[in-house]
Amino acid sequence: MKSLTFNEALNLAKKAALNCGASKNHALALARSIVTAEAEGNHAVGFAHFLDYLDALKEGRIDGQAKPEIAQTTPIIQTIDAKGGMQHLGVDLALNGLAEAAKTFGLAAISSRNGYTIGALAYYPRILAESHGLVSLCFANAAPAVMPASGGSTPRFCTNPMAFAVADHLGRTIVIDQSSTAAAIVSIKQAADRGDSIPEGWALTKDGEPTIDPFEALQGLFLPFGGAKGANIALMVEVLSAAVTGADWSDESAPFNVGTKPPSLGYFLLAIDPSKMGGTGYQNRISELIDKLKSDGAFLPGLQKQENFRESKILGMKVDSKTWSKLQDYLGSC
Repeated sequence: MKSLTFNEALNLAKKAALNCGASKNHALALARSIVTAEAEGNHAVGFAHFLDYLDALKEGRIDGQAKPEIAQTTPIIQTIDAKGGMQHLGVDLALNGLAEAAKTFGLAAISSRNGYTIGALAYYPRILAESHGLVSLCFANAAPAVMPASGGSTPRFCTNPMAFAVADHLGRTIVIDQSSTAAAIVSIKQAADRGDSIPEGWALTKDGEPTIDPFEALQGLFLPFGGAKGANIALMVEVLSAAVTGADWSDESAPFNVGTKPPSLGYFLLAIDPSKMGGTGYQNRISELIDKLKSDGAFLPGLQKQENFRESKILGMKVDSKTWSKLQDYLGSC
């Protein structure tokens, strides 16, 4: 294990992205998201997923010099054309305007298209909750398509994740960040890299048979969580992230992990100010809810990651030796 301070990790990520062809602004926007995920203990979309970005920069799936085009189409809506680059930079540039509009009008949205996969989906909802006191949720599609619609047999959707965040007046943040599939692509790829099997119920072979082999899963079909209910959520996410934004459908976009063509994926972020909707004192009410659930022994998603992040800022973080070795290779080869 390699120990890094938060700033050391941030500088390393920026340097690697720059060396692989990202502009300074893109490198910083991506590094913040990646290192935050790693500090939270969300390793699947931390440095392990960062390697996918570096590969994509080198091989042309990301235009590291792309300049996002942002348009204010209504007082509460901003649209972003990522121009074949990463979506983080455009969202970074639009985020304060989103928060201000939500506080003025009660809600506001960002619609992004023509970009690479967004990675750690809860990153921006958490910022809106903790720094601006807003409730937010977001949706993203990706490619390759790996999951069929309910009752279907042809892959139509990727893992199609969604995220939600809300903070109380004490700064405790509930964060839900989950895919529509039983497992994310990066988790199955990591199992394949380690030579591990995957749990039953995650995937089928290309012939439609259940499998615990991650290599067969990557060539086959991913299963939704909860059967038809998960598949229906994937359908909803596909509409919000692709149809609403103008992005490609997951089964039509270039894949994020192979080839040289940039994916044309979508991302939809909605911010809500409950104080404009009758929710006066809602952060105190969220505190009451958190306390009630904690007293009942319930799991509160996001709180442990928030604590992990705070500890990592003080004590640093550890990167496993295999990932660290790969990062060093990228720093030298890009």
